[in-house]
Amino acid sequence: MTATLMEPATLASLAAGTRAVIVGFAPEDEEAIRKLLALGLAPGDHLHVVATYPACLFELGSASYALD
Repeated sequence: MTATLMEPATLASLAAGTRAVIVGFAPEDEEAIRKLLALGLAPGDHLHVVATYPACLFELGSASYALD
């Protein structure tokens, strides 16, 4: 089953199978924002959460990313 999120949420709160669009970054963690931007993530990008444990694995276009 694939879920489509229709309200703002954090990446950490998304369940495996969720498809979402990045609308922005939490302003309280500037280091995390720099890392995400360096990976090429940007508002407007569509992502698909593949797994949430042991790390958050998501796909963005043809690339896969793992964050813990």
